[in-house]
Amino acid sequence: MSGRLTSQPEMGKTAVKQGAKGAHVSVIVSPRASKSEVMGVYDGALKVRITAAPVDGAANEKLILTLARFFGAPKSSVSILRGEASRRKTVYIEGISAAK
Repeated sequence: MSGRLTSQPEMGKTAVKQGAKGAHVSVIVSPRASKSEVMGVYDGALKVRITAAPVDGAANEKLILTLARFFGAPKSSVSILRGEASRRKTVYIEGISAAK
């Protein structure tokens, strides 16, 4: 899989789509990182590094927390729609616009 990590300003063009009441975000997760952070857009998805291991839902919980902080949304408004057991996920963030 080849891709290119791009800067945050291009995020809205590829990784984030507007939904009825929020935004759908395509995400690629890298677990067991030294630091939890949003890296940018890679291969049409938001690349997110998280410190948690993918065991017993810990990585998904850390992903939700990391995205909530990044987008300035409450943790309760972030949910995983697809890919709970995969590195590629679709996440829904209620109450934000794709432009944000």
